[in-house]
Amino acid sequence: MVGMDLHEEDMYVTTAGVPLQNGDPALKQFQLSNHLGNVLAVVNGERKAIPDVSGNVIDHYEAKLENSSDYYPFGSLLRERTYRWVWKKGPSYNPSTNPNDVYLALVNMNENPADIAIEGKSHRFAFNGMEKDDEVKGIGNSLDFGARIYDSRLGRWMSVDPLAAKYPSWSPYSAFRNNPILYVDPDGKEWVNAFDAVVAQKEKAFLDNPNSNKLQRQLNIAKENQMKVNEVINNLKENDVALYNYIENLTIKDAVTGEKVNVKVTVGLDYRSGRVGTEDAHTNYRLMSSSGEKHFVEYEGLERKYKITPGPINSNDEIGFDVTLFSTPDWADINLSNEAGDIMFRMEYPDAAAKSGTDKGKSYDDYVKKGTAGYYSFEVEETYKNRKKSGEGKDPNNNPYPLKNE
Repeated sequence: MVGMDLHEEDMYVTTAGVPLQNGDPALKQFQLSNHLGNVLAVVNGERKAIPDVSGNVIDHYEAKLENSSDYYPFGSLLRERTYRWVWKKGPSYNPSTNPNDVYLALVNMNENPADIAIEGKSHRFAFNGMEKDDEVKGIGNSLDFGARIYDSRLGRWMSVDPLAAKYPSWSPYSAFRNNPILYVDPDGKEWVNAFDAVVAQKEKAFLDNPNSNKLQRQLNIAKENQMKVNEVINNLKENDVALYNYIENLTIKDAVTGEKVNVKVTVGLDYRSGRVGTEDAHTNYRLMSSSGEKHFVEYEGLERKYKITPGPINSNDEIGFDVTLFSTPDWADINLSNEAGDIMFRMEYPDAAAKSGTDKGKSYDDYVKKGTAGYYSFEVEETYKNRKKSGEGKDPNNNPYPLKNE
């Protein structure tokens, strides 16, 4: 896995003005990571020509190493296998009389500090690709995962998981289900912007072809759409925290493993798609993956003849739903609230949702008939509009969801 870090480094210099690290600070840095996102090495944009056996022809190029790291299972740095560039003291080094007797060396964390004239910088990202906070606990011992801080020496979080209620069988302080070789810590968020993946893909393509005007335009369009979708989701969150949190905390029981799994709601934007009837947005899911497999789930707490049933699968073959916005006017958050109502109806009343069937080909009267997904989603939309207008939706404890199917 290759990632790109665009930040600029502050480069120390010796008294003689020699740059501390091997490379131009303005060059991009590339993170080489494994399947867990652990940053194993960092190279810069420079390249070193390697000749063939004749010495007259360039055989290949090698990247210049900036830093390298290796880790214990729970993320502590292996001191003897974590390297950085420093300026080491020469045999006649004296900070007052001969400060220029230094040489560049690649050293590990066990290097004696007394032998180092000028310290280098370790890379800011490490275990799981997360940013280190080295000021208090030392290099690589504290990592910022966004929602909370992780101590790699303990293999534990320093605060309770904000979504701990979703997984009552697990300690709110444990990390990676105590299996850091297999799992990473997900952000737990069920709202997904479809353009996050598109932007990442276009950025990689543009990085490989930086002179392509076509890729540049595609990347700019993807970023613009990403921003628009984020704005719609954030507007819904600002106006009705409870509705936002309903989707954010959405889980369902895996019928095979017995564990709760996240239900992802991916929001996209497509101006070119034909609308379904007069809809400004549409929710879609399948009961079978692209490979023809079904993911069986169990709806808990419901009186069902068949409690175990195929769950909703999105276009990424995850348990979840795809929401497509056909436009993003000022009231697009209201359209999104209606789609949240569709999802709520499917999750809370799956039997009624199955009887309601697809919206395709329905007349408007049939679409909004009481007891159908259309009727329920409009009830959620009206509730959202009223809470948005009155300001009640800003209070997360004022929660009317899920609505009853009456």
